[in-house]
Amino acid sequence: MLKKIYTIGLSVCLALIILTASGCKTTKKMVYAEYIMPPIAFSDVASIERINIDKPKIKISGVGKRTSKSIRNVFTNTIVNDFSSKLYFNGYIKPSDEIYGDIEGLKAVRKKLAHSKHGYAVKIVKVRKPAKLKVYATINYKRTKGVDKINTTLVTQSYSIITNKNGVPCTKANKPTKKVVTNKVSYIEVKAKGSLVCTLYDCSGKKLYSRKFDDLEFENKAGGDAGSNSEAPYLEVAQNLFNDAISKVVMDISPHRESRSLLVNEKGDSSVVALIKGTAFYDAFNKLGPIVEAEEKTMDKLSAEINSKYDQLITNAEDPEKKADLEQKRTNDLIDITKDYSPDYENMAIILEIIGDRNEALEYYEMAAKADPENIRASESCLRVQKLVAASSCLKNPNKINNYQQKKYEDQ
Repeated sequence: MLKKIYTIGLSVCLALIILTASGCKTTKKMVYAEYIMPPIAFSDVASIERINIDKPKIKISGVGKRTSKSIRNVFTNTIVNDFSSKLYFNGYIKPSDEIYGDIEGLKAVRKKLAHSKHGYAVKIVKVRKPAKLKVYATINYKRTKGVDKINTTLVTQSYSIITNKNGVPCTKANKPTKKVVTNKVSYIEVKAKGSLVCTLYDCSGKKLYSRKFDDLEFENKAGGDAGSNSEAPYLEVAQNLFNDAISKVVMDISPHRESRSLLVNEKGDSSVVALIKGTAFYDAFNKLGPIVEAEEKTMDKLSAEINSKYDQLITNAEDPEKKADLEQKRTNDLIDITKDYSPDYENMAIILEIIGDRNEALEYYEMAAKADPENIRASESCLRVQKLVAASSCLKNPNKINNYQQKKYEDQ
């Protein structure tokens, strides 16, 4: 009976140890916010809000005329579609197709399309020049065939029957024989190199932006010593050549989304920290608001008492060095009573930044940094948000698209 009780007790102890060990492991959670940032190249996008993408001019070398035409068609469609989709995704600049014709005819087209599922918004407007994006590309396309020699080693293992010291027959491995067989395996290799030039003109024909990419390169080998990969189709070549360059141009000329990761201050109120990690940002805001308000009142009261005390001491002190020493002690005492509130201020700033109030968030980051000068992350966040606020102020009509989106967190 005692042995059974001892066994049960030992099992319970082991279970508690395991639970305690697993509970000690903490993971830092980061929440993500998505900003709409202005174009990198310029801030005023009013003159390019509606943009036409001209048919790209593409020069293909290294292949025959018929192949060159096929490649050019695929590359042209890829460039236009990629620009259109990326600009459309950003939501500010709208690529457009124009149909010129009789007003009644255009009304009939709009009526017809109204009863079908499509991605077009038909608007009848006065004829006016849109902005234009012109694209030039020069690509050297080489498709070569060849043969790789691949060596395969064949190993033959033979065995002999022998009798051991007890007279029992058994097998013995003989020295293996090796033979190298060389196979010729054909391959197809595609190499493409070239450049891309993108130039943007506003609705008045003024050149706003131009960028050249000289380092476009793609290489693919199918067969031979590369394995059984299939030959890269023209579409894959085009996407690999142009995708990164087009993404950079779109960031240069269009308002775009940029994610910011925000690390919760674990030293703040534990219930608020849990709500932020759970992405319950408005609940966290409502919970932390009264806490911060009470902390501010307490801090103001204690700060007033300390300031009153040191004001009198400094007034009575005659030695300048002693006055300077008292000022330093005043600063240290003020930090001592405020630094414990810094994590809550920082978490309030994080919440405000996530729900989109960047100016208010900046104020709380500044309060967190002032309350505890050793809170380096709060100080760095001040500089970061200042830049974001300054950049966003350059963007005309920033509310045209969603200014902020909440994102889930991930373990770090």
